[in-house]
Amino acid sequence: MFHRSKSQAETAAPRRLGEVPGFALVITISLMVLLSLLAVGMMSLAAISVRKSDSSVAMAEARSNARMALVIALGQLQRELGPDRRVSATSEILADSSASLAKPNTTGVWDSWWDFDPVAAPDYDGEKVDRFRRWMVSSADASAPRSRDFVADEWDGRTIDLVDTGSVGAGATAAEKVTAGVVAVSRNGKTEGSYAWHVADESVKARINLYRDPEQNATLAQKRALLGGQRPDPSVVRGPNGDLLSYFPTDLTAAGYAVASTSVGKITDLDQAELLDQARGMIKPLRHAITPYSLGVMSNVRAGGLKEDLSSVFEMGATSSDR
Repeated sequence: MFHRSKSQAETAAPRRLGEVPGFALVITISLMVLLSLLAVGMMSLAAISVRKSDSSVAMAEARSNARMALVIALGQLQRELGPDRRVSATSEILADSSASLAKPNTTGVWDSWWDFDPVAAPDYDGEKVDRFRRWMVSSADASAPRSRDFVADEWDGRTIDLVDTGSVGAGATAAEKVTAGVVAVSRNGKTEGSYAWHVADESVKARINLYRDPEQNATLAQKRALLGGQRPDPSVVRGPNGDLLSYFPTDLTAAGYAVASTSVGKITDLDQAELLDQARGMIKPLRHAITPYSLGVMSNVRAGGLKEDLSSVFEMGATSSDR
């Protein structure tokens, strides 16, 4: 008969839960804490991702509304001012000197006319009322800007300042800002955003970077060409402190023109113009008076088409019988 004694491991009684060694319990609790921290971190990361996703969606919607506002503004510009026989002016032409204008710096569009009696004086006041088309600004009431008296009344509903202190300076007044009505964007009866737009009239502003070569006036034809078109002189414009804007380059001499011609491509907006010597803080308040990119077409607003250029006829000495 063989006899084998049991080992200590075999003879030991099973341990109950309360008899687990202390270090094992510490490890278990540490793992539970670590898992809890990991779960909390994952939940926080998920919440941040959700908020970021919501912010991205809101930003995408805002950009889409901004693009839609730009398309609407361009469409209205082409519709109202595309034909040759249209003229524009700012709302200041209707301002009463004794009271401030409710909607300043707003561009209006009128039809021109040519079918009038050349003997009798035209009824300018009546024509300016009857031939008015619309104001080039957004409004919650789409029909409101088609009224000539629209700029005389205060805004109704939500508005936004599209030209504010960032564009015209920290001390900008209400008369220097440009306000537009906010138009809501709805889907299935629920508002999902809004947009606003306005069109500025650059044709009423003085061009600050338009120069001519003074050496190109040797012949009579060149001198006539220099007199063929008018151009503004921004150096006689006074800044907000009353000083003349004499720091703009001039073309009075060949040397001055050489310097001025190099600055034309650099002054692409009014912010760039403020980089000129002594121009810091002087340009923005004149946003509605000067511009670096005003362009025009020599159109005949009375009859349509382009104006007739008689310069070549005069230079060749042609007479009426030669035509």
